[in-house]
Amino acid sequence: MSRLTQIFAFTARSEVHDTAYTRPEGSVWFPEIAYDGYIHPLPKTPQEIIAEAHTLVGRCVFTMSEYVILWFLHEIREEWMKPEEVQLFCNRKQISIDRTGELINRWPGGFFRERGRLLF
Repeated sequence: MSRLTQIFAFTARSEVHDTAYTRPEGSVWFPEIAYDGYIHPLPKTPQEIIAEAHTLVGRCVFTMSEYVILWFLHEIREEWMKPEEVQLFCNRKQISIDRTGELINRWPGGFFRERGRLLF
């Protein structure tokens, strides 16, 4: 089984229905989202998301949750995963990750570094 994980992150300004993000077979939304006139993640606590994040390794993941991204950055920082095993995309741009689990490229609109420190 491949450990390559592709994460497509959507922000409030992202075009979630954009045809560039056609979901490949076997891909997952995590956490699941609701389509009730607009798109939003179904409620899960940060602890629930983090507890389930390991099931995403080796998959193509579509998410609106920063906790998913923080979990993967933590795994890289702790050397349980390699940066080349995670491809992170946001607003059609690839965001590179270094060996310390830090984002090399600037996250669109900023990224909350202190949240990762509080969670882990």
